[in-house]
Amino acid sequence: MTYAADVCSGKDILSVKTPLIYPASGNTANSRQLDFKFRFVNRAGVSATTIVYIPGGPGIPATGLPLDSLYPAGFNLLYIDPRGIGCNSPQDDSERSLAYLNSIGFYRSEFVGSDILQAIRKAGVERNFIIYGASYGTLVATIFAKQAEDAGLTPKALLLEGVVGHSFGPTEYVDNLNRQWRRIFDSLHPNIKAAFNNPTPMGFAAGTWGLFIQNHLIAGGSSLPKLLTGLSQEAQVEDRDALIGQLQTTVPKVGGERHVLALRRQLFCREISEARGILAFNQGHFELQQTIANTDCSSQERMMDRYDAARYSLQRTPIFYFQGLKDPATPADHAQYHFNAQSKVLRTLFLFPNEGHNPLEAQVWNKNCFQDIYSEILNQSRLEKAVRNCVMDVSILSSSP
Repeated sequence: MTYAADVCSGKDILSVKTPLIYPASGNTANSRQLDFKFRFVNRAGVSATTIVYIPGGPGIPATGLPLDSLYPAGFNLLYIDPRGIGCNSPQDDSERSLAYLNSIGFYRSEFVGSDILQAIRKAGVERNFIIYGASYGTLVATIFAKQAEDAGLTPKALLLEGVVGHSFGPTEYVDNLNRQWRRIFDSLHPNIKAAFNNPTPMGFAAGTWGLFIQNHLIAGGSSLPKLLTGLSQEAQVEDRDALIGQLQTTVPKVGGERHVLALRRQLFCREISEARGILAFNQGHFELQQTIANTDCSSQERMMDRYDAARYSLQRTPIFYFQGLKDPATPADHAQYHFNAQSKVLRTLFLFPNEGHNPLEAQVWNKNCFQDIYSEILNQSRLEKAVRNCVMDVSILSSSP
């Protein structure tokens, strides 16, 4: 069954009519309507705390994620598919339809935040909820938290993992990955470095190698030196087999669904970053080379809605940041910027020195500590203790307004 048929008609799926676009005036009476779907898992009654889960990407849906069992039973769960993906994919993905959606700014993150506000009201949980955002989802979560406060609501907490603090500079993403890869590459044995003189080491194309290395860098890169020993002339059979096995399961993405590409194009052009990077061979070794992903950005829309967390200053909602110091995708300076910009609320920044993107996933899920952390999420002192019990190597920065 397709994603839509299997997930989007499930018993936990709810829907609410939201405007196709949200006028600045807030008057939506004459707007065309979107049937906005979301998944609400009501496990403890609507009076219990609900976790609003906002995924990353952009372009990743959340309704089909198998995460229910990770959270304590006392929490309800509300999963969001931002407009344009998953259960909220456009029914008409013709070029004409997608061009129209782009022209009206359909995918704007502020519109997604407004959709979520309607969703929590539909579910009846607007008086008791926590917001969780990962990666790009931290951008949407910050906007939504501000919109909720402006609507007279007070989220119990805002949890941000892999934080986007502001839009990215033209070469920032590439430069971050390059610095991390250079440190690792320079530490490799000469036999391993020499293997990259071959344009297709072990018979795998540059695109496969590039995606393989990039994925490991985003995760922190700690596993790469060991894995790359499989390239050495003296490599053990098991080391070569381990490397080949991972490369065989690394499939470069070519193209994609048109509506997802349209969504990503608009969000990168207008809000996040004009340029991205890919790994490629260069002068006998891998080096990140700049590619402009949004060559079709018009001059009118280029960074027209440039994101900056300082524009969404919260007044009442406590914020908890979970950030890996080896994260090249959303580097730690973004979390620090967000932390400094939100000076009017209680905030706690957890820094994991040996982790990359999404450090909770890497450090906590595998240690069965996730439920302990969420059980203490509304008590700052006990939360810090719960995190330290799970992860010894963590530094914590707290600040009150």
